[in-house]
Amino acid sequence: MTFIYATMKNTIFQLVILIGLSIFITFYQFNHVPKNLNFDEVEFTKLSLSLQGKPYVPYSKLATGHSTLYFYVLLGSFKLFGINNFALRFPSALFGILNVIIIYLIFHIIFKTKSNFKNNVIASPLSGRGNLVNIRRLIGNGIATLTRLSGFARDDKAFILAFIFLSLRWYFNFSRFAFEATFLLFLELCSLFFLLKVKCHFGERSDSRIKHSRFWSSSPRCRPWRTLPLAGSFGEAGQSDVFFLLLSGLFAGLAFNSYTPGRIFFLVPLFYLFITKNKTKILPFLISFIILTMPLSFYLIRNPDIRVNQQSFLTNNSVSITNKFSYLGQNIVKTALMFNVRGDVNGRHNYPLKSALNPLIGILFLVGLIVGIHQRQNKTNQLFLIYFIISLIPTLLTYPHENPHMLRTFTVIPSIVYFIVLGLQWLTKFIPNQYRKISIYIVFMLLILSAIYEIRTYFYYQNQVFKQAFEIKKDISQVIEKDSL
Repeated sequence: MTFIYATMKNTIFQLVILIGLSIFITFYQFNHVPKNLNFDEVEFTKLSLSLQGKPYVPYSKLATGHSTLYFYVLLGSFKLFGINNFALRFPSALFGILNVIIIYLIFHIIFKTKSNFKNNVIASPLSGRGNLVNIRRLIGNGIATLTRLSGFARDDKAFILAFIFLSLRWYFNFSRFAFEATFLLFLELCSLFFLLKVKCHFGERSDSRIKHSRFWSSSPRCRPWRTLPLAGSFGEAGQSDVFFLLLSGLFAGLAFNSYTPGRIFFLVPLFYLFITKNKTKILPFLISFIILTMPLSFYLIRNPDIRVNQQSFLTNNSVSITNKFSYLGQNIVKTALMFNVRGDVNGRHNYPLKSALNPLIGILFLVGLIVGIHQRQNKTNQLFLIYFIISLIPTLLTYPHENPHMLRTFTVIPSIVYFIVLGLQWLTKFIPNQYRKISIYIVFMLLILSAIYEIRTYFYYQNQVFKQAFEIKKDISQVIEKDSL
């Protein structure tokens, strides 16, 4: 059993398991659940094919108006696989799998202490009189790592979190047909990953005032930067910092060019740089962000967004201020109930009216959200609280009859999963030490049962709804050929 525990703590092994599970859930009965196409998928195909052989355009009025970034990706898939249903849905599936990897890496940075013996040797070359001190540090770190691996004393929250993430029906549903939700989330997660690499590179510590439970105890993030000297000068560190910020801004800019809710995502990294007292480092982020958003921004200045004007009550001057506040209040209530009480009615997004989260996950989410708000002085909690709020804003500003809307709020899932683990962390602090090991088994069993529940709901119950929600029973090539005649 010790060998199993040690292996599970291996990052590569964990990633292999997560990727394998994600591939299975995403591609099992792919193109059979759902079997048919829906009208949006046909319109998306027409939009992507309309871009072929033309100069780059940031926005298209086809399909009720869309920024074009995702549809260039879709066009590439058609060129690679031909015009068929698999090519149409493959990009969404691919990014659905990549997101699992990225979210694991993000929470690996946040939760896990990295005490890699080999990396420490490379980062701190032995030289001069400091050799003995460095050797002692390296040996100490190596022993600490082996101790953690053999005893499961510090469970890897990143693995658990990524497992919950990939097994949510809300998540894997949108990776199985041709909507751009997983692509947008991929861009946002990449931006967050490089943002956290900046923080990690400069050795920022977690808030020492935050108390952790014995079961979930985690030491300060990126500890190797503190225990071992950096290779090179501070100038080199600054260059790496700028590089990560540029990449974070680049992906935030790409998110701006993707699905409409992504246009306000950039506020999340900006807020985080502000609260972590890195205001002077905002400029590199903004440079790459502004460059990437300029084409679409210039277009939207001259041409109002058709889709936003149709869906948002804020842009409707015929709606009174009183009614706008009423709409906002209704949306807040409907969205709040979506998680645990009454979900999306759209059969493509959800099993109609079923809550977005199952009972177990929903309770943990509520507990974690309360804990996150209570411990809001923690910078990581602040990051995911603001990400949670920003992800909900687009749906709160649309007409109430469209809500709750699990597609428009799709990017809230990483924050939800974070709060689920936060809730689990808080609850397990009440477990006595002598029951700690058995509690680990119970947690894993409950999470596995939750995953089975989600998968069964999707493939058995929601599959029945797909027969009506996906109404076009032909291959996309046949539909396009018929429309072109």
